[in-house]
Amino acid sequence: RGKEEKGWVDIIFENVKLGKVAASFHVKDEGVTGMIAVSDERTDQLIKSQQSLLASALSGGMPTPEAMDLKVAYISDLSLEHYEMQGLRREQKMKENGELGTDKTNKVQTARLYQLAERFIRSVSELMN
Repeated sequence: RGKEEKGWVDIIFENVKLGKVAASFHVKDEGVTGMIAVSDERTDQLIKSQQSLLASALSGGMPTPEAMDLKVAYISDLSLEHYEMQGLRREQKMKENGELGTDKTNKVQTARLYQLAERFIRSVSELMN
């Protein structure tokens, strides 16, 4: 939501089937980059084996599949608190520096971020079924 660092969305959840999942995506005009960390080896293997399908689901309107760059990592002792604090620190820094965006494009950007988050959660849930 900021002027310089806008376009970030963090998704953090824990699920009996999936384990802990922490994802961070950076949305820009030219595409999306993302890092997905998981605490369960099966979830890691599944996401990696279906990564192109996940990228396609997440791109939802991106011009080309190359516009999506995803990395997946298995971290057995994944700390969701660490990821949550990282996002809060990023937002606090933007607030302190007066970088929180308030322009008209912010609504569009926010909607795009929420859509990406929703597509990610749905896609990962569908992979586990």
